Amino acid sequence: RHFENKNALSEALIQELFIINGQHVNVGDPIIKLSTTENTFSTPKKANIDVEFSKKEFDRLKKLRNQYLATNKDVLAEQQNLEKLETTLNALQAKMLQETGTIHVADCDCYIVSVNVQPGQIIQAGAVILTYSNPKQIQIRLGLESEDISQAHINQKVAIMPIFHEAAPYWGKIT
Repeated sequence: RHFENKNALSEALIQELFIINGQHVNVGDPIIKLSTTENTFSTPKKANIDVEFSKKEFDRLKKLRNQYLATNKDVLAEQQNLEKLETTLNALQAKMLQETGTIHVADCDCYIVSVNVQPGQIIQAGAVILTYSNPKQIQIRLGLESEDISQAHINQKVAIMPIFHEAAPYWGKIT
């Protein structure tokens, strides 16, 4: 079988598991409920600080322009920077709202091979949450002679003939 991992995109707290090892899940079935952690909030906090600083700098430059100590170009550049920072902050805040207590669902019909987390656990970004097997993607390992490997090519049609019983060959394609 072909195994795939589901990894955490950011640090998260495991709130609830809806699956167990060996369970079959269908597309859209709930798998896990995650929430954000305090460390996850550090990026929006920094973005908020950046916005506040940029607002103060924008106000300062406007005052300097009124005193002919700053150019319109300086003010415009800071205004554009402020707008960019505010857009980033709003996007991060919206993302945080979506991720708090989010229930993640299965994106394929598959079997859960292993669940590597438990409720109450805090996981780091990139951590393997679970491993699953998609029955529509089967991986078969075959022993081939070294001289036969050089003759095999991607998209080539192949016949697999069992050695130990005389069944009809199985046909497939190398991918």
